[in-house]
Amino acid sequence: MSLLDSEAAFKKRVIEIGDEMLFQTLDNSGLKTFSGLAFACGTPQSQPDDTAFGTFAAGVFGAPPTLGQLSQLRRLHFEACTIVFATLKSNVAGDLSDGIRKLPPAEKQARAKDQQTRLTGITLSGEMEPSYALVDKCASMRETGSLLWIHPSQCTKREQEVQQTLKEKSQVLKIENMTLKMAADTETFEADHGTELKLMWCFQRRGLAFDQAALISWDKHESCVPAMFQAYSAEPPPSFAKVTMPQLLRADKELFTILAREVETIQPDTVGHRPLDDAIARLKTDPRVTMHLIPLPTKAHSVEASNAAKPDNARPKAKTRPGKRARAATEVKMPDELKGGHSKTVDNKPICWAFNMKDGCSAKTFGNPVRCSKGIHVCEEQPPTQQQTEPRSPRQSDEGLHRAAKQPENLFANLTEGTEWKDFLIVEIFAGTARLSRAFAKRDFRVSSVDHTTKRSTGLITILDLTKEEDLNFLLDFLKAELNVLVYIHLAPPCGTASAARGTPVPGCPPEMQPDVGKLLDKRNAFFKKWTSRAKELSSKEKDLHNSLDPEIAKVFKGKRLLLFEEILTEIGFPDRNLVRDICAGFRITGWLRDSMIFPHRSKPPQYSVEALMRLSKGISRSIFKSVNSEEASVCLGLWWSSFFDDFPTLTASSVADQCKAHVHLLFDLLGLDFARDGDKAGFFGESFKALGLLIDLSEFSAGLVRIGHTESRRQELLSQIEMHLEQNCLKPKDAERLRGRLQWYDTFLFGRIANYSMSMISKRAISCSLSGSLDPPLRRALQFLKERVLVSQPVQLTKAAGKTYFIFTDGAVEPSDDGTSMLASVGGILYNADGVAEAFFSEQVPKLILDMFLKYSSHPIFEVELLAVLVAAHVWAQALTNTYVVIYIDNEAAKSALMKSHSSVLFGNVLTTCFAQIEFEHSLKVWFRRVPSYSNPADKPSRFEIQQLLDADSALVKPSWDQILLLIEMKEQTL
Repeated sequence: MSLLDSEAAFKKRVIEIGDEMLFQTLDNSGLKTFSGLAFACGTPQSQPDDTAFGTFAAGVFGAPPTLGQLSQLRRLHFEACTIVFATLKSNVAGDLSDGIRKLPPAEKQARAKDQQTRLTGITLSGEMEPSYALVDKCASMRETGSLLWIHPSQCTKREQEVQQTLKEKSQVLKIENMTLKMAADTETFEADHGTELKLMWCFQRRGLAFDQAALISWDKHESCVPAMFQAYSAEPPPSFAKVTMPQLLRADKELFTILAREVETIQPDTVGHRPLDDAIARLKTDPRVTMHLIPLPTKAHSVEASNAAKPDNARPKAKTRPGKRARAATEVKMPDELKGGHSKTVDNKPICWAFNMKDGCSAKTFGNPVRCSKGIHVCEEQPPTQQQTEPRSPRQSDEGLHRAAKQPENLFANLTEGTEWKDFLIVEIFAGTARLSRAFAKRDFRVSSVDHTTKRSTGLITILDLTKEEDLNFLLDFLKAELNVLVYIHLAPPCGTASAARGTPVPGCPPEMQPDVGKLLDKRNAFFKKWTSRAKELSSKEKDLHNSLDPEIAKVFKGKRLLLFEEILTEIGFPDRNLVRDICAGFRITGWLRDSMIFPHRSKPPQYSVEALMRLSKGISRSIFKSVNSEEASVCLGLWWSSFFDDFPTLTASSVADQCKAHVHLLFDLLGLDFARDGDKAGFFGESFKALGLLIDLSEFSAGLVRIGHTESRRQELLSQIEMHLEQNCLKPKDAERLRGRLQWYDTFLFGRIANYSMSMISKRAISCSLSGSLDPPLRRALQFLKERVLVSQPVQLTKAAGKTYFIFTDGAVEPSDDGTSMLASVGGILYNADGVAEAFFSEQVPKLILDMFLKYSSHPIFEVELLAVLVAAHVWAQALTNTYVVIYIDNEAAKSALMKSHSSVLFGNVLTTCFAQIEFEHSLKVWFRRVPSYSNPADKPSRFEIQQLLDADSALVKPSWDQILLLIEMKEQTL
């Protein structure tokens, strides 16, 4: 509640200006808030004249007022109007410093007084008096309608708040509304919740704050607290630890998370009923909450794990790196905060204690699973029951399937005897041998195993072929029926089914183009017949709607059948039921937007004030906000088309092209949309057509090839602009900025990144302060290169045939020679196929002539050597990798970034990246760059001439032609 609608704040201010009698006079007239007074006489926008105000005052006092009474009433009315303006400005701009709408102090005092009267037996003082900040946080939730979990550390008391505000606040510089100003630093303070009693006080203060905000009643909130502390104080079973305070916090957090997810409206209704009261009474015993209050085992029983069969494909431990000293293990006392937990995983690996403590671990992490020098970063309360394996090839590092556990029996290695769970259901899909189902059955779970065959299992298998729609629907219906007792679904990799499904042909046409042409046309005709008749019925209502619209909005939507559009959206089940109403009202560009029911729900405060938004408003049109607020509202007509604002490319079979065009026109006419029927903007069906300024060629569509390029007119226009700058020998920064924008759009639909360096030269001129704009040699060469690229550029080609995928790992090394008088450099690289097999590799020392080039500009040229390794890989394997997909792994972040941008701030960085871009372009390599940690890079060994392991694996050793590489580098050096 804001100051505008607070009765307590109004009463306090009236008594300050006048007296108790003045307040009673206004109260008897029904004026109890500032908002009521502001609109009782005139409006805040239109102030009343003296005559009107005198009449109003006489009505309030019941007689002609005295000058003193008139002065008091006029002052109150002026303040009320000012508060109205300030409140509206705050709501529109959303400029809250801390994102919390604060209650007026008088309103807080009135609510606390009313609460003290209602809650007999509770004294709201000391530990039981919530701070104003806590009350504001709860009240803000009611205003915004968004429930948040409040951590006990934020449940501060009023006494602590008063003492905190007595401290002198330091002055800091802040930026507010694009203005630099000096302001007091924000002081933060937390409530102590380190003991059971203090934690309970925090919960109770939070309950009182929620009660004051009229979100959750005190008794409903308080009913949850004893239940949690009863679980905390209960004696655990043998070999189990007591419930800890972190478990209480997790249960409390889970409760509010479920409340926020399941309660749609948290504000009380008109009769004062609070939705959260019913929900919290229902959910406080929900298993999702109470599961966090279950005692955990103090010691894992690993008998089954130790007796479990060792996997056939268990890998030996990797050899430790030479030169690393093994550290002796010492006995260290576990911190009190972690007492009752575990110090090691089930496979006897140390667990990082700092990671499990409140402040966390700040040490450097590495590896998979993530660990630091102290141990693995996992939860210490219960040892992990799964073991992640390393991928067996580079391809599997991204998308391969990995074994989740060594054996199904290991999943239960740490379970202990407890309550029987006979009613819970476990479903294993693609069960195979169904060993997991048997393991669950031993623990008295209900199990159901599903597979397409029973050959591999001796148990009971439900035979379902999930490639068939009816079998899949049967499984889904079964899961829905057992939803209340279903606790776990295990889907193994469907090896057999997936192998068989590879031979199933995938439809080449979308569903809209598969039905018989006659049936498709009949469906479209029926649609237009139905809605054309409905449009006539709605004509009078459409007219009334347009008359009621704002004049500016009515001008935009003149002739549009909005009600018909709304009914069509309702019939096709469009999620945003309020889209047409938003269109009629005009889309808000400030403040809060409602939930469209399409995008994930997420609250985000406004980023700009109204004034700042007005300064940024150039180029923003209503259609942009419309596209952000709504999904494509498509009508099922069997038309295969897409949309981009005002362009609607449509694809159809040549036999029904005329009918398709007619139906598109009918739909636009039915909705009242204006479109180009003839001229350059009118579309026509053909194998080659223009859309969005591009030329799309479908002449070889049947062969699986689509070309997307630029129109001849756009190409000639860009050529003319480049030639003009070359002839005038001038390119001013403003012209460079415009040319760069056009070239970036043009280059988007050309293959390769070969033009990136030349584009960077134009970017430098665009941000320079050159007044003459004359062309220096590098810039002239860049313009000349871009001109030739525009002339000979080929359109982007989309093919249905996907090329093979390869993985290349490269590495470079720079070290002093044995005598320390010179530097030596070496490069290495390995080519892996999609199966993770190393097909070839190189291991070379960098020629002295090339290394000397690098040493002219850098005393330790590791950056250049890393780039050289990638260039060597491209040079030796480019011919074999033509028209393939290549992922190149580098362990140097700067080199990776330079290759991605195809230019660098270092001279030879530009030379090497440009050489690589040229090879990439000439051989149509589709390259993706990724970084690999140095200790995981397999190319580290060949870069240091350790190649015996690769030779033993029958990998081919290739030799690069250093003469050709040197010639390519020298040529590029001369042109840059």
